Amino acid sequence: MPVFETIKNCSSDVTGRCSELLRPYSSRNCFNPSILFLEAETLIAFRAFGTERTKPFAAYLFSTAGAETALLDLSEAMKEFGIANVSDPKLFALGDEAWLTFNTGYSKTQNNLYILKVRPTVETPRECTVAGRQKVEKNWAFFEDRGSLKALYSIDPLVILDVKEGPNQEYRFEKSFEAEPLWRQSLTIGTPLVKCEDGFKFIAHRKIQFLGKRLYFGVPGMLRIMDGSYRIDLSSKRLIHDHPSLLGSWRKHNPNLISCTYFSGIAHTESEIILSYGINDLTYGFASVSEQVLWR
Repeated sequence: MPVFETIKNCSSDVTGRCSELLRPYSSRNCFNPSILFLEAETLIAFRAFGTERTKPFAAYLFSTAGAETALLDLSEAMKEFGIANVSDPKLFALGDEAWLTFNTGYSKTQNNLYILKVRPTVETPRECTVAGRQKVEKNWAFFEDRGSLKALYSIDPLVILDVKEGPNQEYRFEKSFEAEPLWRQSLTIGTPLVKCEDGFKFIAHRKIQFLGKRLYFGVPGMLRIMDGSYRIDLSSKRLIHDHPSLLGSWRKHNPNLISCTYFSGIAHTESEIILSYGINDLTYGFASVSEQVLWR
Protein backbone atom coordinates (compact mmCIF):
# COMPACT_ATOMS: atom_id res chain seq x y z
CA MET A 1 0.00 0.00 0.00
CA PRO A 2 1.38 3.46 -0.84
CA VAL A 3 2.61 5.84 1.85
CA PHE A 4 0.17 8.75 1.72
CA GLU A 5 0.78 12.40 2.48
CA THR A 6 -2.17 14.39 3.82
CA ILE A 7 -2.86 17.94 2.64
CA LYS A 8 -5.83 18.76 4.89
CA ASN A 9 -3.82 21.21 7.00
CA CYS A 10 -1.83 22.77 4.15
CA SER A 11 -3.61 26.07 4.61
CA SER A 12 -2.91 29.73 3.93
CA ASP A 13 -4.84 32.98 3.80
CA VAL A 14 -5.72 32.20 0.17
CA THR A 15 -7.08 28.72 0.87
CA GLY A 16 -9.07 30.04 3.82
CA ARG A 17 -10.70 32.68 1.63
CA CYS A 18 -11.47 30.14 -1.10
CA SER A 19 -13.11 27.77 1.37
CA GLU A 20 -15.28 30.58 2.70
CA LEU A 21 -16.36 31.61 -0.80
CA LEU A 22 -17.96 28.17 -1.33
CA ARG A 23 -19.40 27.88 2.18
CA PRO A 24 -22.92 28.99 1.09
CA TYR A 25 -23.06 25.97 -1.26
CA SER A 26 -21.73 23.34 1.16
CA SER A 27 -25.27 22.29 2.15
CA ARG A 28 -25.90 21.48 -1.53
CA ASN A 29 -23.11 18.88 -1.63
CA CYS A 30 -20.58 21.23 -3.24
CA PHE A 31 -17.63 19.17 -4.52
CA ASN A 32 -14.78 19.00 -7.06
CA PRO A 33 -13.97 22.73 -7.21
CA SER A 34 -11.64 23.96 -9.95
CA ILE A 35 -9.92 27.25 -9.18
CA LEU A 36 -8.30 29.86 -11.41
CA PHE A 37 -6.87 33.30 -10.61
CA LEU A 38 -7.16 35.81 -13.44
CA GLU A 39 -5.76 39.25 -12.62
CA ALA A 40 -7.98 40.56 -9.76
CA GLU A 41 -10.70 37.92 -10.26
CA THR A 42 -11.04 34.52 -8.61
CA LEU A 43 -13.00 31.91 -10.57
CA ILE A 44 -14.18 28.59 -9.13
CA ALA A 45 -16.11 25.99 -11.12
CA PHE A 46 -17.80 23.28 -9.05
CA ARG A 47 -20.56 20.70 -8.97
CA ALA A 48 -23.47 20.65 -6.52
CA PHE A 49 -27.13 19.85 -6.19
CA GLY A 50 -29.50 22.27 -7.87
CA THR A 51 -32.00 24.33 -5.92
CA GLU A 52 -34.13 21.21 -5.31
CA ARG A 53 -31.12 19.52 -3.65
CA THR A 54 -31.62 16.31 -5.61
CA LYS A 55 -29.74 14.61 -8.42
CA PRO A 56 -28.66 15.11 -11.11
CA PHE A 57 -25.81 17.35 -10.03
CA ALA A 58 -25.52 20.76 -11.68
CA ALA A 59 -22.36 22.65 -12.61
CA TYR A 60 -21.66 26.25 -11.59
CA LEU A 61 -19.12 28.99 -12.18
CA PHE A 62 -18.54 31.25 -9.18
CA SER A 63 -16.59 34.48 -9.58
CA THR A 64 -15.49 37.24 -7.28
CA ALA A 65 -13.53 40.45 -7.79
CA GLY A 66 -13.25 42.72 -4.79
CA ALA A 67 -16.61 42.87 -3.05
CA GLU A 68 -18.57 41.71 -6.11
CA THR A 69 -19.59 38.06 -6.54
CA ALA A 70 -21.56 36.24 -9.20
CA LEU A 71 -22.77 32.69 -9.82
CA LEU A 72 -23.43 31.29 -13.30
CA ASP A 73 -25.49 28.11 -13.54
CA LEU A 74 -23.47 26.38 -16.26
CA SER A 75 -25.98 23.55 -16.62
CA GLU A 76 -28.76 26.00 -17.46
CA ALA A 77 -26.56 28.18 -19.65
CA MET A 78 -25.41 25.24 -21.80
CA LYS A 79 -28.98 24.12 -22.51
CA GLU A 80 -29.15 27.03 -24.94
CA PHE A 81 -26.63 25.10 -27.07
CA GLY A 82 -28.42 21.76 -26.81
CA ILE A 83 -26.12 20.42 -24.09
CA ALA A 84 -28.24 18.60 -21.53
CA ASN A 85 -25.55 17.70 -18.99
CA VAL A 86 -22.41 19.50 -17.77
CA SER A 87 -20.00 17.22 -15.93
CA ASP A 88 -16.43 17.63 -14.62
CA PRO A 89 -16.05 21.41 -15.17
CA LYS A 90 -12.39 22.44 -14.95
CA LEU A 91 -10.84 25.88 -15.40
CA PHE A 92 -7.56 26.63 -17.16
CA ALA A 93 -5.77 29.63 -18.63
CA LEU A 94 -4.68 30.24 -22.20
CA GLY A 95 -2.64 33.42 -22.18
CA ASP A 96 -4.70 36.06 -20.37
CA GLU A 97 -8.00 34.27 -21.07
CA ALA A 98 -9.94 31.95 -18.79
CA TRP A 99 -11.31 28.74 -20.30
CA LEU A 100 -13.40 25.87 -19.03
CA THR A 101 -13.53 22.26 -20.19
CA PHE A 102 -16.39 19.89 -19.43
CA ASN A 103 -18.01 16.73 -20.73
CA THR A 104 -21.53 15.37 -20.86
CA GLY A 105 -20.92 12.53 -18.41
CA TYR A 106 -21.40 8.81 -18.75
CA SER A 107 -23.09 7.47 -21.87
CA LYS A 108 -23.86 3.94 -23.07
CA THR A 109 -23.14 5.11 -26.61
CA GLN A 110 -20.88 8.19 -26.76
CA ASN A 111 -20.54 11.35 -24.72
CA ASN A 112 -19.16 14.73 -25.80
CA LEU A 113 -16.30 16.91 -24.56
CA TYR A 114 -16.19 20.71 -24.86
CA ILE A 115 -14.07 23.76 -24.15
CA LEU A 116 -15.64 27.13 -23.41
CA LYS A 117 -14.04 30.55 -23.10
CA VAL A 118 -15.45 32.25 -19.99
CA ARG A 119 -13.26 35.38 -19.72
CA PRO A 120 -13.16 38.15 -20.91
CA THR A 121 -16.72 37.02 -21.80
CA VAL A 122 -18.64 33.75 -21.85
CA GLU A 123 -18.69 32.54 -25.44
CA THR A 124 -20.07 29.56 -27.37
CA PRO A 125 -18.91 26.09 -26.29
CA ARG A 126 -16.88 24.17 -28.88
CA GLU A 127 -16.88 20.40 -29.05
CA CYS A 128 -13.49 18.68 -29.11
CA THR A 129 -13.17 15.54 -31.24
CA VAL A 130 -10.44 13.08 -32.17
CA ALA A 131 -10.45 10.01 -34.40
CA GLY A 132 -10.40 6.69 -32.59
CA ARG A 133 -11.80 8.22 -29.43
CA GLN A 134 -13.08 6.28 -26.43
CA LYS A 135 -16.80 5.86 -25.82
CA VAL A 136 -16.60 8.15 -22.79
CA GLU A 137 -14.11 11.02 -23.01
CA LYS A 138 -13.23 13.30 -20.11
CA ASN A 139 -10.43 15.29 -18.52
CA TRP A 140 -8.29 16.38 -21.44
CA ALA A 141 -5.74 18.94 -20.25
CA PHE A 142 -5.35 21.81 -22.74
CA PHE A 143 -2.29 24.00 -23.30
CA GLU A 144 -0.54 26.10 -25.93
CA ASP A 145 2.83 25.21 -27.43
CA ARG A 146 4.49 27.26 -30.18
CA GLY A 147 1.23 29.05 -30.91
CA SER A 148 -0.86 25.90 -31.33
CA LEU A 149 -3.66 24.57 -29.11
CA LYS A 150 -2.81 21.12 -27.79
CA ALA A 151 -4.16 18.66 -25.26
CA LEU A 152 -2.63 16.14 -22.92
CA TYR A 153 -4.84 13.16 -23.72
CA SER A 154 -3.19 10.32 -21.81
CA ILE A 155 -0.44 10.00 -19.19
CA ASP A 156 0.72 6.41 -19.67
CA PRO A 157 1.19 6.04 -22.54
CA LEU A 158 1.87 9.73 -22.99
CA VAL A 159 -0.34 11.01 -25.81
CA ILE A 160 -0.49 14.62 -27.02
CA LEU A 161 -3.20 15.92 -29.35
CA ASP A 162 -2.77 18.85 -31.74
CA VAL A 163 -5.70 20.86 -33.08
CA LYS A 164 -6.09 20.57 -36.86
CA GLU A 165 -9.38 22.31 -37.52
CA GLY A 166 -11.48 24.87 -35.70
CA PRO A 167 -13.00 26.76 -34.10
CA ASN A 168 -16.32 26.98 -35.96
CA GLN A 169 -18.55 24.41 -34.26
CA GLU A 170 -15.76 22.18 -33.03
CA TYR A 171 -12.05 21.71 -32.60
CA ARG A 172 -10.80 18.64 -34.44
CA PHE A 173 -7.68 17.14 -32.92
CA GLU A 174 -5.19 14.56 -34.13
CA LYS A 175 -2.54 12.61 -32.26
CA SER A 176 0.77 14.39 -32.75
CA PHE A 177 2.91 12.57 -30.17
CA GLU A 178 2.72 9.14 -28.52
CA ALA A 179 5.29 7.41 -26.34
CA GLU A 180 5.58 3.86 -25.04
CA PRO A 181 4.04 3.13 -21.63
CA LEU A 182 6.49 3.63 -18.75
CA TRP A 183 4.73 2.88 -15.49
CA ARG A 184 1.89 0.58 -16.60
CA GLN A 185 -0.25 1.89 -13.77
CA SER A 186 -3.81 3.14 -13.86
CA LEU A 187 -3.01 6.86 -14.16
CA THR A 188 -5.55 9.43 -15.31
CA ILE A 189 -5.52 13.20 -15.75
CA GLY A 190 -6.71 15.11 -12.69
CA THR A 191 -6.18 18.86 -12.67
CA PRO A 192 -5.68 21.06 -15.69
CA LEU A 193 -2.13 22.18 -16.46
CA VAL A 194 -0.50 25.22 -14.89
CA LYS A 195 2.45 26.77 -16.72
CA CYS A 196 5.85 26.79 -15.07
CA GLU A 197 9.39 27.63 -16.18
CA ASP A 198 10.12 24.46 -18.18
CA GLY A 199 6.70 22.96 -18.84
CA PHE A 200 3.42 22.44 -17.03
CA LYS A 201 2.60 21.13 -13.56
CA PHE A 202 -0.51 19.12 -12.75
CA ILE A 203 -1.89 16.50 -10.38
CA ALA A 204 -2.68 13.08 -11.83
CA HIS A 205 -4.91 10.44 -10.29
CA ARG A 206 -3.78 6.94 -9.46
CA LYS A 207 -6.62 4.44 -9.33
CA ILE A 208 -6.53 1.25 -7.24
CA GLN A 209 -9.22 -1.37 -7.77
CA PHE A 210 -10.32 -3.90 -5.17
CA LEU A 211 -13.23 -6.32 -5.70
CA GLY A 212 -14.62 -4.11 -8.45
CA LYS A 213 -14.48 -0.96 -6.35
CA ARG A 214 -12.15 2.02 -6.85
CA LEU A 215 -9.94 4.26 -4.74
CA TYR A 216 -8.33 7.45 -6.12
CA PHE A 217 -5.45 9.58 -4.84
CA GLY A 218 -3.22 12.29 -6.29
CA VAL A 219 0.23 12.05 -7.88
CA PRO A 220 2.07 15.29 -8.78
CA GLY A 221 3.24 15.32 -12.38
CA MET A 222 5.21 17.54 -14.75
CA LEU A 223 4.73 17.73 -18.52
CA ARG A 224 8.08 18.77 -19.96
CA ILE A 225 8.45 20.17 -23.49
CA MET A 226 11.75 19.70 -25.34
CA ASP A 227 12.00 20.91 -28.96
CA GLY A 228 8.71 19.37 -30.07
CA SER A 229 9.09 16.29 -27.90
CA TYR A 230 7.33 15.66 -24.61
CA ARG A 231 8.02 13.83 -21.38
CA ILE A 232 6.12 13.32 -18.14
CA ASP A 233 7.92 13.12 -14.80
CA LEU A 234 6.00 11.84 -11.80
CA SER A 235 6.69 12.66 -8.17
CA SER A 236 7.02 9.97 -5.53
CA LYS A 237 4.35 11.76 -3.47
CA ARG A 238 0.91 10.20 -2.97
CA LEU A 239 -1.62 12.85 -1.93
CA ILE A 240 -4.87 12.49 0.03
CA HIS A 241 -7.02 14.88 2.04
CA ASP A 242 -6.55 12.94 5.30
CA HIS A 243 -6.47 9.34 6.50
CA PRO A 244 -10.13 9.16 7.67
CA SER A 245 -11.32 10.25 4.21
CA LEU A 246 -9.27 7.43 2.68
CA LEU A 247 -11.71 4.98 4.30
CA GLY A 248 -14.62 6.52 2.43
CA SER A 249 -18.04 7.48 3.74
CA TRP A 250 -21.19 5.59 4.60
CA ARG A 251 -23.08 7.94 2.26
CA LYS A 252 -22.08 7.29 -1.36
CA HIS A 253 -23.28 8.75 -4.64
CA ASN A 254 -21.29 6.05 -6.46
CA PRO A 255 -21.60 2.57 -4.93
CA ASN A 256 -18.42 1.47 -6.73
CA LEU A 257 -16.29 4.12 -5.02
CA ILE A 258 -14.21 3.24 -1.98
CA SER A 259 -12.86 6.76 -1.60
CA CYS A 260 -11.31 9.58 -3.58
CA THR A 261 -9.36 12.75 -3.12
CA TYR A 262 -10.26 14.07 -6.56
CA PHE A 263 -7.93 16.84 -7.73
CA SER A 264 -9.91 19.14 -10.01
CA GLY A 265 -8.08 22.47 -9.93
CA ILE A 266 -4.63 24.03 -9.74
CA ALA A 267 -3.58 27.69 -9.72
CA HIS A 268 -0.63 29.73 -8.56
CA THR A 269 -0.02 33.03 -6.84
CA GLU A 270 3.34 34.76 -6.64
CA SER A 271 4.33 32.62 -3.68
CA GLU A 272 2.28 29.41 -3.65
CA ILE A 273 0.51 26.70 -5.61
CA ILE A 274 -3.16 26.25 -4.70
CA LEU A 275 -4.82 22.87 -5.23
CA SER A 276 -8.59 22.48 -5.20
CA TYR A 277 -10.16 19.05 -4.83
CA GLY A 278 -13.23 17.03 -3.97
CA ILE A 279 -13.50 14.58 -1.08
CA ASN A 280 -15.49 11.41 -1.79
CA ASP A 281 -17.96 13.31 -4.03
CA LEU A 282 -19.39 14.87 -0.85
CA THR A 283 -17.41 18.02 -0.04
CA TYR A 284 -14.31 19.98 -1.03
CA GLY A 285 -10.91 21.23 0.07
CA PHE A 286 -8.20 23.73 -0.85
CA ALA A 287 -4.51 23.30 -0.08
CA SER A 288 -1.40 25.46 -0.38
CA VAL A 289 1.52 23.31 -1.48
CA SER A 290 5.24 23.72 -2.07
CA GLU A 291 6.52 23.35 -5.62
CA GLN A 292 9.92 22.29 -4.33
CA VAL A 293 8.51 19.52 -2.15
CA LEU A 294 5.87 18.05 -4.47
CA TRP A 295 7.68 18.32 -7.79
CA ARG A 296 11.25 17.64 -6.76
